[in-house]
Amino acid sequence: MAMKSLHDLFVHTLRDIYHAEKQGLKAMRQMSRKVTSPELKSLLETHHEETEHQVEELEHVFESLSMRPRGTNCEAVHGLLEEARELMEEAADDRTRDAGIVAAVQAVEHYEIARYGTLVAWGEALGHSDAVEALRRIRDQEMATDQKLSELAEDTLNPAADTGEGEDGGATDGTAPTQVEAEAIEEETAEQDEPVDAMADVKENAELADAEQEDGEDEGVVDLGEERSGRSGKRGKGRGKRAA
Repeated sequence: MAMKSLHDLFVHTLRDIYHAEKQGLKAMRQMSRKVTSPELKSLLETHHEETEHQVEELEHVFESLSMRPRGTNCEAVHGLLEEARELMEEAADDRTRDAGIVAAVQAVEHYEIARYGTLVAWGEALGHSDAVEALRRIRDQEMATDQKLSELAEDTLNPAADTGEGEDGGATDGTAPTQVEAEAIEEETAEQDEPVDAMADVKENAELADAEQEDGEDEGVVDLGEERSGRSGKRGKGRGKRAA
C-alpha cells in the first residue's frame, strides 16, 4: 500500500501492531511451557489473557474507522520472536532460560509500547477519539506488564541466574540443582565410575587366576603322592622276588 498521508501511516502501523499482537499470543504459549518460575509463568498467562482482549480492542478500532481488521507482516516482531526461540533452545539451565525469556518478552513489549505511542499521537492529530482511547488503554497495559517483568527480573530471576556453578555442576547458593544440572552430574559420575568398575574386574580376574593356580598345585601334590606310592609298591615287590 502506498502511504501518501498521515492517515495511511496510521492505518499501516495499526495493521502492523495487530499482526504483532496475534504473533505474540502464539509465542507466549510456547514461552509459558518453557518457564520454570511460577511467578513468571503466572505473569505470562495473565498477559496472554490481556493480549487476547487487546486484539479484540484493535478490531474495534478498525471498525471505528469503517475498515475490516487485517494485519500486515511485522518483520520487527518476527525477528524478536526468532531471537527468543533461539535463546530458549540455547539456554543451558532453567534459571538462565527464565531470565532470558523475560528479556525476550520485554523486547517485544518495548516495540509495542513505541508503536502504540505513535498511534496515539497520530490518532489525536487525525481526530480519531474512539481509537485513541482504546490505543492508550492498550499502551498502558503494555507499560504495566513491562514494569512487572522488570521487578520480577531484578528481584528474583536475574540474581538466581547469576549464582554460577560449583565444582559438582550445581548452584553455589545452596539451592538444589535443576533437572539439566542433575542429568549432567549423573552423566559425569557415571563416567568417573567406569575406571573403578574396570579395576574391580581386573582384581576379580586376578583372584580367580590365583585360586585356579592353587587348585592346580593341590591337585599336583596329590598326583605326585599317588605316583610315589605306586613306585614304592613296585620296588617292594621286586626286592621280595630277589630275596626269594
